Amino acid sequence: MQEKFTRQAVNALKLARSTVQSCKHTYIGTEHILVGLLKEKEGTAGRILEEFGVEQERLQESDRSFGSSDHGKSAGVQSKGSEAS
Repeated sequence: MQEKFTRQAVNALKLARSTVQSCKHTYIGTEHILVGLLKEKEGTAGRILEEFGVEQERLQESDRSFGSSDHGKSAGVQSKGSEAS
């Protein structure tokens, strides 16, 4: 049977699961998958996210504040050379 996911995708999902465990969450959400993709440096998604300046710490910070009333914060994405407000 042919594999459905690339090696990088499988690794990104494993990294997402690890993120879930470290955050003590009970589900794997898109935010966890995004962190997994970011951590998987060999995959295309990880390289693109890094190129656009996405940082794991800021991504997780925005996830924690997602439900708060402070919706003006950046989601961890900013162009290189620009400052987040």
